[in-house]
Amino acid sequence: MKIGIACAPLALAAALACMGGGSHRPETVAETDFGRLSPAEMQPVNAARTESDAARDGVARADLHLQEAQHEADYAKAEQTAVRADQERAAAAAKAAKESGDPGDTARAQELASTAQLHQQAAEAHAAYANQLVQARQAGVAAAKAEQARAEAALERAKLTALEQAQIPAATKYDPARFDATVAQRTREAAEARTRASQADHAALQALGTWQTLQQRWQARAQGPIQRG
Repeated sequence: MKIGIACAPLALAAALACMGGGSHRPETVAETDFGRLSPAEMQPVNAARTESDAARDGVARADLHLQEAQHEADYAKAEQTAVRADQERAAAAAKAAKESGDPGDTARAQELASTAQLHQQAAEAHAAYANQLVQARQAGVAAAKAEQARAEAALERAKLTALEQAQIPAATKYDPARFDATVAQRTREAAEARTRASQADHAALQALGTWQTLQQRWQARAQGPIQRG
């Protein structure tokens, strides 16, 4: 009998649950069993433990990068104060030019207004970049944590492998298929998280390029000869 399309996802979910893949609880080897291994029998575990430690360090680095991105967002917000100062300066110059009727004052007021507008555009692009950067760093943290979960699942599988290779009876009370299913699930989740982080990084780079272009244009305008005095 064929399974209907609507029933297929339910059947898949049930199958994953039976394999242990539907649960976020990782399969673990009890310390009392793992402690039966001699140092010479730990070889399958050592490399996996090194990867697990490296993944934990990766999470710490990702958290630090997120903090740096949040500082960038705070800096972008603070830039709005400078934008308002430019706008007020341009408005004052426009008022003075209107009162004096001097062509030079009018030209200067127009230049200040254009510069203030460009500064505002650059500041908005900075804020957009900072926001995108925070999202990218958040995705990076998620990816790092997913990698840590994968490494920890692989470490538990390595412990069971060591028990099996050492022919310790306690190994028989564990189901290797459940450990393998957990490792496979964590591996898929880590790959998906890396993809999302890569996409977010790409979007942040694009936003950075837009901001840098506008920032350079504004700085060039702000340093022009009419801005002196």
